[in-house]
Amino acid sequence: MQAESGDAPFNHADWMWEPKLDGYRVLAFVSEKGVRLRSRRGLDLAAAFPRLTAELAAQSVSSMILDGEVVAFDASGKTSFAALQNRGQLQAERDIAAADRTTPVVFYCFDLLHFAGVDLRSAPYSDRRRYLAQCLLPSPLVQLVHAQADGVALHAAALASGFEGVVGKRKDSRYTAGRRSASWLKIKSAQSSEFLVGGYTRGKGSRESLGALLLGYRDRGQLRFASHVGSGFHAGTLAQVKARLDPLRTSTCPFAEQPVLNAPAIWVEPDVVVEVKFQNWTDDGRLRAPVFSRMRDDMDPKRVRRPQSNPTSRPNAAPQTDAEIDEIMRQLENAKTTFAIAVGSHRIRLTHLDRVLSGVNYFSHICPVDFGTIPR
Repeated sequence: MQAESGDAPFNHADWMWEPKLDGYRVLAFVSEKGVRLRSRRGLDLAAAFPRLTAELAAQSVSSMILDGEVVAFDASGKTSFAALQNRGQLQAERDIAAADRTTPVVFYCFDLLHFAGVDLRSAPYSDRRRYLAQCLLPSPLVQLVHAQADGVALHAAALASGFEGVVGKRKDSRYTAGRRSASWLKIKSAQSSEFLVGGYTRGKGSRESLGALLLGYRDRGQLRFASHVGSGFHAGTLAQVKARLDPLRTSTCPFAEQPVLNAPAIWVEPDVVVEVKFQNWTDDGRLRAPVFSRMRDDMDPKRVRRPQSNPTSRPNAAPQTDAEIDEIMRQLENAKTTFAIAVGSHRIRLTHLDRVLSGVNYFSHICPVDFGTIPR
């Protein structure tokens, strides 16, 4: 289950908040046969983090599935994605063992999906959180993530502590595996999202080999151009990105429409995911003031879509609960052609629902909502 992007934290009785951690999202499968740490790309990371794997194996239960974030820390004690990425690239057992001593990782758990053979995904988040707190055996490398009701205060504290932001979760939300849901909202200090690299342009001087990355996202099976980004790099990241892109070079532009560029382009297969910070989207669908942040080896390129901001994520907003959605659906089950429905504190009058406009039902015309897509 993944979170949608929100604009700002808020306080509401139906929501809880957690700090947004800067690491690898991981599902931990713990059983009598051993431990698997599955990344979002489906890779098993257990061999890369042997000490963490050993501590998870010590949980006193025949089987459990945990959802959480694996993070590493820099010398100042703050979470460091770069340190984690460097650890993840190690191959030799000797190097991994040394890194386990110098750069240990911690698995912060925020959800419990299965426990002792019981599937908990249909239970509400508030119950899963309580079960997790009761069933998890904390250790130096396995911890329960903090959660509280005051999203505004936690957001301020998270930013002051060097975290990316916060994640809000509806207390009544079920766990929908593999889906992005408005029941979870991620609030960052600045907008950022993941994009696919479809090519790059040449630069000048010390940047001759790589001037700017050409970014895109998948939409209905096609790669849509989002922007080019040439800032935010240093010598080390330039070399890393270039090394990843060179084997993917192709003679064909991967974008649905070839972008207009001010320099020659080298096209690549869109298999590399990068995270980019930006101000907002322009009216013509481009990123405003994009800045390269990092590569995201833990992300599945097939899942990269254009990020959507959730309109309910405003301070003191009151997002709809499942009960409220059910009540709206019940009111719409009406055979009359004219009636009124209550939506929160508002009353909406619907009329002439039998009228046909250009072959389209009038109600579909004035309210083009696919109710089958509403999270239930």
